[in-house]
Amino acid sequence: MGSIMVRPNTPVGTVLATKQLTSDSVIGQMSFTCGQSVTSTISLAMSESGASGLYPTNIPGIGIRIYDWSSQGYYNSPKTPTLAPNSWTFFYSSSGAYGFGYQRFQFDLVVTGPLDISATNALSYNVAPWISVAANDGSGQMVIANLALTATVTTPTGTVSTPSVSVTLPTVAVGSLNSGSAGATSFRLGLNCTKGTNVNVTLTDASDISNTSTTLSLSPDEERRRQQTMLELLVDTAEQYQQEPECDRQLYQVIALDAKGVAQSRITASRAARLLEEASKAAEKASPTANAAEGKDASTESATSEDEDAQEEGVVRH
Repeated sequence: MGSIMVRPNTPVGTVLATKQLTSDSVIGQMSFTCGQSVTSTISLAMSESGASGLYPTNIPGIGIRIYDWSSQGYYNSPKTPTLAPNSWTFFYSSSGAYGFGYQRFQFDLVVTGPLDISATNALSYNVAPWISVAANDGSGQMVIANLALTATVTTPTGTVSTPSVSVTLPTVAVGSLNSGSAGATSFRLGLNCTKGTNVNVTLTDASDISNTSTTLSLSPDEERRRQQTMLELLVDTAEQYQQEPECDRQLYQVIALDAKGVAQSRITASRAARLLEEASKAAEKASPTANAAEGKDASTESATSEDEDAQEEGVVRH
């Protein structure tokens, strides 16, 4: 039967191999006689115990069935494929010999259960005697042929020629992740498989082997780096929030003190606003008299404002 490949999980009942042969190619030119006017019976036997025409071979999970028939009506031989074991009778009323030239055979190897070739992958099935004839009156019998069927059973095999593949993902902008993913990068897996092998590939998570989704988790080192980056961003954001009021305070202080001509002093935002307002009003005065009067009022108000500022902030340093 040659070499037969059996894939894992092949359903029970699947025909793995089938072959039809003529009797001439199986047993050669064969003829016989049991005498004149003698009723005789031809029998095809099977070995082992079978069911529904299937008989076990030496390899668990593979059985055999055999059909026989005649290509044309010939002395009661079956005209359609008939499962062995079977038998039929014939009668010669005159001299002559029974020939097997019209006989046909079909051999099927069928899955009967889980395949096990751990002991051997050399399949064999033997029947002795296989075909025999006997005179019904008991005057004689003979063995016409024995059967020795062989095959080699293989299973698909394969190896990965690239057991380790490094994939470098490109740098992507954060905004490009709004669509869900970015920076798709292809890679190749090298496989060495026997002909006819069906390949199924499952990618799992290196950090969580049960994760077969399209989203892989970070490795422990990458997770620590991610947390560190997030912490740095959080600290940086907090510092920016703290620096903004301080910058505003310092800006008010510089503007107000420059307007007053006072250096190295602390001042509140409200105090700086009043000073700016006073400077603006002073600039609007056109005459020297008005400027002098305004300067006097401004000095009075400045003194009052400085007192208020001292009460608001608690200290004024010169």
